[in-house]
Amino acid sequence: MKTRTKNIYLLIISNIFYSLLPVTVKLANGLHYSAVEETFFRFAFAVLGIAILWAAGLQSFSLVNRQPLFWRGFFGALSILGYFIALQTTSSGKGTLLNYTCILWTNVFAILFFRQKPPKHFFWYLLLAAVGIELVLDVRWNHLNLGDLAGLFSGITGGAAVLAIKRSRHTDTALSVFTSFTLFGFVFSGRRCFGAALSAPQ
Repeated sequence: MKTRTKNIYLLIISNIFYSLLPVTVKLANGLHYSAVEETFFRFAFAVLGIAILWAAGLQSFSLVNRQPLFWRGFFGALSILGYFIALQTTSSGKGTLLNYTCILWTNVFAILFFRQKPPKHFFWYLLLAAVGIELVLDVRWNHLNLGDLAGLFSGITGGAAVLAIKRSRHTDTALSVFTSFTLFGFVFSGRRCFGAALSAPQ
């Protein structure tokens, strides 16, 4: 199988699994887990997956370009936390669509901070996408709720994370990039979880 075809299949499979994420988060919400706790368990399972891949020799690990790896982990972890807060405080469709605005933010950041040349009619396409999101979500900009803000935050930070992924993949392996993302998320959410547990009344 050609590499391009294989990568397309992998993207399809990953998006199928990612589409199940809002469902599982909503189920966890029904069991009264907080967004921080859900984030922690999400990354705890990711740590287990990384250990299995590394131990089985299915993926190699390297640390070449540390700066984009750092930003991938930092912004990626914040994006997931914002996404889970959005899923807890608004509908799955609304939270997911706001999270998916990361695609728009990636292009905006690439033009603003990395001097990439925008494609023809880019800003008109950006405006059209913004209008489409407005029509679908019916966002009331004069009265944004926590779910709207968290979803938008997850999209913005996710856009920065995607840009960091693209830069990291020039030098580092997929496992290295995913490990950075996972470790940041695991530490961020774990610290909040254990801090809350220790401060809770006995």
